[in-house]
Amino acid sequence: MHILSYSSSRSYECKTNLQMIPNKYTALERLQLFKPVASFGVLKAALIEEIQLGNRLPVEISTDNIIAFAIEIGFEKCESEDCDLWFNARKEWFMIDEGQRICRMCAVLRGLEPEF
Repeated sequence: MHILSYSSSRSYECKTNLQMIPNKYTALERLQLFKPVASFGVLKAALIEEIQLGNRLPVEISTDNIIAFAIEIGFEKCESEDCDLWFNARKEWFMIDEGQRICRMCAVLRGLEPEF
């Protein structure tokens, strides 16, 4: 937020008042409620946060465990060859193009118009 103040020398100065507002949603909740796509790193961060919050038993943070977590929470890997994103399959936030289930980003890049 920027605050404009007037000083006695008749000049204005802009002060920045940055304040972090705590997010009321966990990373997992944000993924499940709002995100049509997620990177592998975002899925990894959500898994780590869930372990730290005590919502999940501690597991080794490995590729296999991150993939299992992604599938468990309803995400699937985009089937486009050149994409490394995961889409929210549980909410059906994907499109089918040329026989592939693709994420929103790939759909837009292919000139399709996703409605989610």
